[in-house]
Amino acid sequence: MMYAIYALAGALLIAVVGFAIVLSNISRRLKKLTTGTNGKNLEDAIYQLMHDHEIFEGRVESVEEKNARIDREIKSSVRGIATVRYNAFADVGGRQSFATALLSEDGTGVVISSIYSRDRMNVYAKPVANFSSEYELSNEEAHALKEAAKIFE
Repeated sequence: MMYAIYALAGALLIAVVGFAIVLSNISRRLKKLTTGTNGKNLEDAIYQLMHDHEIFEGRVESVEEKNARIDREIKSSVRGIATVRYNAFADVGGRQSFATALLSEDGTGVVISSIYSRDRMNVYAKPVANFSSEYELSNEEAHALKEAAKIFE
């Protein structure tokens, strides 16, 4: 019976030493966490961090909204541009006639063409929607439109 009491006392002594070591580690970590501050300062710091987090969340939302607006504007801006120069008439050289296509990412825009002859110059504009025009395009205009659309492929 005495050996059982000694064994129990030894086990309790080992448990107490173990708990003392754990308590010492926790105490050291808490002291390190609060060095230079008191409990109130630490609480204030936590509340300040929470407040800063809310501010940054608002800023992130604002940046995301601006980014979405910029994306919409970029999609509707002219980015596909191509020009084809050619001789409209056999007796006029220098490839003074041209067809230029101006397109946005969603396929809207215009094809502008100019036909040059010795005595006059005519300019035409044909609207484009979904990368095509409801007006008949000349070969040069169609080629300019195809070249301008390549950027979006």
